[in-house]
Amino acid sequence: MRTLARQQDRHAVGESGYLAKSPSVFLKRVNLTRENELHNGSIEARITHIVAETRLVGPARLVIVERPASNELVAPRAAEERK
Repeated sequence: MRTLARQQDRHAVGESGYLAKSPSVFLKRVNLTRENELHNGSIEARITHIVAETRLVGPARLVIVERPASNELVAPRAAEERK
């Protein structure tokens, strides 16, 4: 796994690599790439790309987008649970 960092503050902005051992006989290779979107020194979003090269149907792609929970979304639910 290779990590990419911003030079001025050494925050990790990305990682890329592949699985050393295939988890299945149906997979040739699994590549992983993770990108971090920074805002004011904290991670605002993390995007993970997974590409699995399969033997039968070709490449399969998966994109996972993670964002921190927003207080605007959490607060109304918490207020309802308190009632």
